[in-house]
Amino acid sequence: DRFMAGDRDVAPSAPSFVTVMNAWARSKDPNRGKYAENLLSRMHELHRSGLDNVTPNTVAYSTCIFAWSKSGQRNAGSRAQKLLEEMERYHSEGMDGMKPNVFTYTNVMEAWIASKQPDSLEKVESILEQMIEQSNAGDTESAPNTTTFNVVLKAIRHSSHPEMHLKAEQVLDCMKKT
Repeated sequence: DRFMAGDRDVAPSAPSFVTVMNAWARSKDPNRGKYAENLLSRMHELHRSGLDNVTPNTVAYSTCIFAWSKSGQRNAGSRAQKLLEEMERYHSEGMDGMKPNVFTYTNVMEAWIASKQPDSLEKVESILEQMIEQSNAGDTESAPNTTTFNVVLKAIRHSSHPEMHLKAEQVLDCMKKT
C-alpha cells in the first residue's frame, strides 16, 4: 500500500511475496491456499503495471501450490492443477522463469491427495507419467525423485483402489527403472 501511495523505498519484491505465501502455507488457516493465490494474483497485477521485481516465477507458483497442498480444501487439487497448467503455458510462451520442476509437480500431487477427490489417484498417476515422459526427453528438473514416488504411494494408500498392493508394487517397479 505504501508503495502504491508513492513510497518507492518500500517496493515489494518476488522474494517478499514468496515469504508471505510460505507463511500462509505453514499456517493452520484453512484458507491458506486462497490467500497465497491472492498474493500470486497481486504479483501479476503489479508486474503488469510495470514493477519488474515482482515477476511471478517458479518459486512463487510452487509456494502457492504448496499452500494449496496443505489446505485440506476439496478444491485444492483442481486449484493446484490450474496453477500448474498456467505455469506450463507461460513457460511454453517463452517465460523461462516459469518452468515447473519436481517440487512443483510433487506439490500438485499432494494437493490432489489433500482434496480427497475420488479421482485423486488417477490425477497423481497422470502427473507421474508426465514427469517420467519429460525426464525421458531430457528434462532433469522434472524427473521424479524418492519424495515424488512416496507421494504416489501415499495416494494409493488413501485411495479405494481394490488392488492397492499391486498398484504399489507397480510404482516401486517404476521407481527402480527411473
